[in-house]
Amino acid sequence: MAAHKTTYRHSAFGLLIAGQVTSKLGHAVFLIVLTLYLKQLTDSARVLGAAQFLSYLPALLLGPFAGVLVDRFDRKRLLVGSDLARGAAIMLVAAAARYGGAATVVLLFVLAALVSICQAVFLPTVQALLPDVVPPQRLRSRNAVRGAGVQLANLAGNAAGGMLFAAFGGPVVLLYTGVTFLLSAAQEQLIRVPRRPPRAHAAGIGAQTVSALRYVRVRPGVAAAVVTHGVVGLSFPPLLLALPFVVMDDLGLPESFFGFYLAAVLAGGILGYLWFGSIRSHRVPERTLLLAGFMLLALGVSAAGVWMQPIPLFPAFTAAGLGAGMVNLALVTALQRSTPSARRGRVFGLYESTAAAASALGFALAGPLVDLFRDRLSVLVLAVGIALILYWARLLWSPAVKKLVQSPGANSARESM
Repeated sequence: MAAHKTTYRHSAFGLLIAGQVTSKLGHAVFLIVLTLYLKQLTDSARVLGAAQFLSYLPALLLGPFAGVLVDRFDRKRLLVGSDLARGAAIMLVAAAARYGGAATVVLLFVLAALVSICQAVFLPTVQALLPDVVPPQRLRSRNAVRGAGVQLANLAGNAAGGMLFAAFGGPVVLLYTGVTFLLSAAQEQLIRVPRRPPRAHAAGIGAQTVSALRYVRVRPGVAAAVVTHGVVGLSFPPLLLALPFVVMDDLGLPESFFGFYLAAVLAGGILGYLWFGSIRSHRVPERTLLLAGFMLLALGVSAAGVWMQPIPLFPAFTAAGLGAGMVNLALVTALQRSTPSARRGRVFGLYESTAAAASALGFALAGPLVDLFRDRLSVLVLAVGIALILYWARLLWSPAVKKLVQSPGANSARESM
């Protein structure tokens, strides 16, 4: 019986990860193609900026409500439905885009919003579902596999999106992207998820959202994890917007180096997931992993500001990516372990919406700052690094971080909605 249960869990986990990696690959390609296609159609930076903002807006506005859906409805059906909706919508727009015209731009904006809404539901669903198909003692290692797979899919999607667009054009690549999401939905449909216990009558969506906010507020460790995720999300937009100007204007390098440096960040993240995912929590607790990773992230960004030269930037960005991977691994694993299953979707909905809000704010502030520091971008990057070091010092002495890893109480399964 035990062997059968272990085999089932391996199968469910493998299908869940395969579905998310396939979905992430399609999402990464879609974002690249959306940017290139809109530039081709409009040649307007304002349009591109609006599309990028739109990619964060649904997660910002709908994240807490999406978490309520994750806790209220069948999680596997939400995964499958999210990918089916994205795949079908992308294929319909791809078919319509073949006829061209101004309506294509409008359709792409509508599509960007729909894909983002589905993503706002998909992410907390995966994070809430994973502990249901993974033994508690393997939660960190399985999160590491998931994180590394997502980073690899993101890296491959960024590389493939541009090449496919150049070779085949927007409508054709959109069509194949839609097929990718349908394939992901087919993989997720095969997942066998344990039956959840019957639930009492649930309150309305608004009341459940307020309940989730109250739960985060009264749990200092959970609140610290959500805020820390937001701080990381706030720190990256200035670096992403400054990097093209650093590469081409300050360092005089080809445009391809922008992609190379981003690849270094992703490679560092993959290393962080795989390296520390193989270390058991009793040897390196989540709190230690969080503090070490955040310090590495802060030092990597600071080093990039101090030694802004072509070669030193590679280890600096790799270190920053390594630290970011460690931080995310620690935060997600700690939240999964400390949050009762009945509340997990709402907590991760808030977790993702906080990061989306921070990223949207970061992009809004970073544009004017990059223009202001155009001749001194190293100062801006160093300032971000110093701010991260100061936040690390706050984490180091914060009592809330010491409570980050908590086991649900004996009454957690009966906690009200």
